[in-house]
Formats: sequence, C-alpha cells, structure tokens
Amino acid sequence: MLPIQLSTFLMTLVRKNIISNNSWHIYYALSLAFPYLLNLNKIFDKNNSQFSISLLYVVLRLGFNIDKYLNMVLLTTIYNYYIR
Repeated sequence: MLPIQLSTFLMTLVRKNIISNNSWHIYYALSLAFPYLLNLNKIFDKNNSQFSISLLYVVLRLGFNIDKYLNMVLLTTIYNYYIR
C-alpha cells in the first residue's frame, strides 16, 4: 500500500517540478524495498519455519506445477501438525 500511495504523491511532485523524474524512480524503488528491509532479520532467522513453508509453496507450485489448493492443504497440515 505504501508504494502505491507514495508513487501518486511523488508523481504530483514531479508534475509540479519539485522533484525530478530520476528522484521519483529512486524514491519509488526505496518504497518497494522498504517492507523487505523491515523483515530482513526474520528471513535470515535460524528458526524461520514460516519462511521455509512459503518458499516450499513457491517451489511446489511453480517448479512442480502442483494444484494450489492441494498445495495449501498439504503445507497447512505440515505447518499445523509438525512445525508448531
């Protein structure tokens, strides 16, 4: 939500010649990277089962083309009964 709202505000500033187009791209890229940077410590945490399950979901869905509903049921079951 932040990048979308910030993008429209920054585009208004570009149209009024307050900031340049290059500045708009830099601020927009930073706003896209902001949520990733906030969660960076959780990604590299040793006991990060939710990240592992999410990564497994992506690998199973895109790599092995498993149905998304079957994938959700399978990974939810694994998380609820084996990890928690």
